[in-house]
Order: sequence, then structure tokens, then C-alpha cells
Amino acid sequence: MSKFKPSFVAVGLLFVSSALFNTNVLADNVSGNDKSFMKNAAQSGHYEIEASKLALSRSSSQEVKDFAQHIIEDHQKAAKELQAIATKKGVELPTKPSLLQMTSIKMLQTHKGTDFDESYAEKVGVDAHKSAIDEFSKASEKSDDSEIKAFAAKTLPTLKKHLEMATVLEKKTDERD
Repeated sequence: MSKFKPSFVAVGLLFVSSALFNTNVLADNVSGNDKSFMKNAAQSGHYEIEASKLALSRSSSQEVKDFAQHIIEDHQKAAKELQAIATKKGVELPTKPSLLQMTSIKMLQTHKGTDFDESYAEKVGVDAHKSAIDEFSKASEKSDDSEIKAFAAKTLPTLKKHLEMATVLEKKTDERD
């Protein structure tokens, strides 16, 4: 029985190294621009989700909380779709917002009440969605990968709707002063 142990170990190592090699080969077939888009999209999604979770606990407005819940649900759905594409293509995505986005969340944490609502509506609602729309528009037109291009095109109308909702929300939070 001890004769088989080394061969099982060798087969296991071969399987693991083969899987790692195949993942790297897959990732090498994705252009640098597409990898960058996928990673930025993942970080932006994490940023909006985390900031929106903060809004659920910090906001003084039910309207802001409703918007935040909507953002969380839509961005979690998009994140799952993006992760499935990334996994299939061997691209490892970030699991949290970028350092700059984390700093923005920390700044949001310093606000309370209507100040929080205004800042959240502006930074997360409007500014983040303008940036995301720009990135997704470029990817929907210029991606080298048809699946990534389709994901960007499919997600773009939701992002535009979020921006529309956020613009209305920003005006309402500004008027409360």
C-alpha cells in the first residue's frame, strides 16, 4: 500500500501545477486593457457596495437608504457576473475597493445626518457613476473580448439609471440645507 503514496502525491502535484498553468495561460489571452477594465470594475463595484452599506446605517433619509439598497443589490449582481467571466478567463479580481476608494469611504464616515447624505449622493451616487459609465462605455465599444464587451454593454444601462437616480437624489439632499 505504501507503494502508491508517492504516485498519488505526484499526480496531485501534477494536477495542481497544470491548473495553475492553465489559469495563467487563460489570463495571458486577455488583453491588458480588458484586465484593467475588469479589475477597475470590480474595485468600483466594491466601493459602491461598501459605501452604500455605510449609507444604510448612517443616512438620515429613507430615500437615501432606498437608493443605497438598490445600489447594493444591482452591484452585487454585476459583481457575480463579472467574477464568473474573470474566473473563466483566469483573471484574478480585487476583493475590495482601491486605496483611494477606501480613503473616500473613510471620509464618508466622518459625516453625519444631512452632511452624510449630501456627500454620499455626490461622491458615490453621481461621481462614481459618471466614472463607471465612462469606463463601461469604453469597454462596450473597444474591448478585445466579446464576452467582456457584452458584459459592459449589458451593465451600462443600469449604471446610467443609477446616475439618473443619483442626480435627483443629490438635488434633493442639497435642498434640505
